[in-house]
Amino acid sequence: MAIAGKSPPLRITPAEEAVLQLLSDGHSVTEIAEALGKSAGTVSAQKHSAMYKLGLGTRSDLYAFLSTWQPHNFRPSREGCD
Repeated sequence: MAIAGKSPPLRITPAEEAVLQLLSDGHSVTEIAEALGKSAGTVSAQKHSAMYKLGLGTRSDLYAFLSTWQPHNFRPSREGCD
């Protein structure tokens, strides 16, 4: 049963997860963009979208999260998957 006024948690997309994985490996947004064939703006937007969905307000929060993140235990949405 859903609780009134509560939204289900937001899930990151596979593209956002890929960006987070590469960030956790120490790559910059520019390096990630080149590796994925995307613009740096797109990668940055995906990073910020994932941060929002995960409730991370700052880059410090993001890197603290990434230091303990295990992607194989994380369940991204199926959005964008064919």
